[in-house]
Amino acid sequence: MPLTLKEPKELATGVEKRSGDYANWYFVDKNRDKSAKLQVKNGRIDINQQRELAQYSLTLINAYRKQNGLPPLIMTEKTWQAIMDAQLTLRDSDDKYVDQHSRTKANPTDLFRSGTAQNIGFGNAQTMLEAKVEIANYLTAMAYKDLDSANGHHDALLMPVEKGHIIVVVPMVDYVGSKGAHGQWNYVTDFIDYADMDLTGDPVTPEEAAKSVGMDQMIPEVVDTNDDNDTITRDNPAYAQAQAEYDQLTTELNAANTAVTEAQATSTKTQTEATQANADLAQAQAQLDESKAALQSAIDADNLTSAQIKALQEKLAAATAENQQAQADKAASDARAAKTEANDVAAQNELAQSRSELAEAKAKQSTLHARVAELSSTKELNDRLVQAKAAIAEAEKAQIHATAAVEQAQANLTQAQSALKAAQTKLAEAKHNQAAAKDALDATKQAVKDAQAKVDQDRLNKDGGLEITSPDEDKANPQVPNESRPDAKQDGQVELPSEDTDNISTDDTHVESETPNTTEKHIGVQTPTDVTTPKTSGKDITSKKVTTPSTQMTKSEKQLPNTGSSQTGLLTILGSLLFASVSGLWFRKRQ
Repeated sequence: MPLTLKEPKELATGVEKRSGDYANWYFVDKNRDKSAKLQVKNGRIDINQQRELAQYSLTLINAYRKQNGLPPLIMTEKTWQAIMDAQLTLRDSDDKYVDQHSRTKANPTDLFRSGTAQNIGFGNAQTMLEAKVEIANYLTAMAYKDLDSANGHHDALLMPVEKGHIIVVVPMVDYVGSKGAHGQWNYVTDFIDYADMDLTGDPVTPEEAAKSVGMDQMIPEVVDTNDDNDTITRDNPAYAQAQAEYDQLTTELNAANTAVTEAQATSTKTQTEATQANADLAQAQAQLDESKAALQSAIDADNLTSAQIKALQEKLAAATAENQQAQADKAASDARAAKTEANDVAAQNELAQSRSELAEAKAKQSTLHARVAELSSTKELNDRLVQAKAAIAEAEKAQIHATAAVEQAQANLTQAQSALKAAQTKLAEAKHNQAAAKDALDATKQAVKDAQAKVDQDRLNKDGGLEITSPDEDKANPQVPNESRPDAKQDGQVELPSEDTDNISTDDTHVESETPNTTEKHIGVQTPTDVTTPKTSGKDITSKKVTTPSTQMTKSEKQLPNTGSSQTGLLTILGSLLFASVSGLWFRKRQ
């Protein structure tokens, strides 16, 4: 096993770039690998195997530091155990740390941490020897091929130790299983710089610092005890050559991509020519992928012989030649597009053949699309016919229901119109009857008013009061005062009909006024009268009375000649008219 980190000559000579995926400069001859299988229990690698791999990492790191004139880093049981346990516990707690950096604040010392760094490599080893080879490969890449990480891993390996400081290195292997994108192992290495002061900032002596770090239990580096039988790894120049050729192919592919971009921006060639150029590029890419696959096969081969290596080199050389030919074809295509170089006859023939094949493929595709469209159209028409028939059936049902509803609505409308017409006829008849009744009532009121005016005028024409007598006064009956006659009314009364046409009655029920409501002023005499005009009060308005005080004659009074015959006849006529009007109204109401 190598115990130092060496710069691969491909990197030193510039054949291989110092950025990109790192190479497996070392490989394992599995037929001779007799090392122990890696053991994993409860998601952790066996502690003894963990310690042995950590010692090997420490050995390679310090050898690289020595080559660069830097003091070695230390690894103690105290710091290694505590920080490793904290880191693995943190990384196991969340999958976000798989293949990623992790930071823990764990500090098993009493010293102030002034800085930390962390490197991560990846692998898929099955044995202890394979794990050590993977460690050697990834540390070599970090030391000599780290430009794509801005040399961050390289700088961590060569971290300077300031005066009074102690830098502890904690290598560990984190088992991530199938979660890892680059293998089942994450090779994690922490670099921790402890200052010569305690956690409060007070300075400490070198002895106190050494004790706090646990330098009394140092983990030593690996001692070189390999013999010829143990050395079962060797340099892999074939891989280095293959890697260089792969990088060259990648460069050529990038150049081809650049040429395609420029051709697309400036060329006026047809779309078919552009398609052909892309096809050439795709072919070159396929050839490159084939070369890469062959290269990976060479890396993973268990029993790679010298003859196989030579065959691989020849295959890569052929692939390089094919890629160069593809570049030449691409250059010829660009030349045709720019019309700055002569046309290549073979390329034109190939282009014509490709166009013919493309036209034939398009014709077949058009025929197939037409057939598919035809089948799709037929099926679509059938589906639409079924849907249309279903829709027609539903529409017919809806029409039947709608027709029945219209007929029923028409019948209801006819019935409602008949009822409305009958009601309107009854309303018109009732309005006519009401108007007739009102006209008769108004005429009667006017007749009464005229009669009353006549009576009042006759009274004024007499010197002494108005005496109202009954029709029997013309007979030779003795004059008896009204108050002494048992059947006489206290006042002369003339009944008026009620205005309530809904309840007109001809009975003799009267409401008499005991006191006069109004006092009329006449020339030379005051005669209290109670002239009550009809007024509406709800459903039942009875007849009111026009009451005049009876003229009572005493023994001392001078009896005037009887002049009441004409007045009696007038009142009789009025009473008859009133009765006839009321009877007519009542008869119509009863009808």
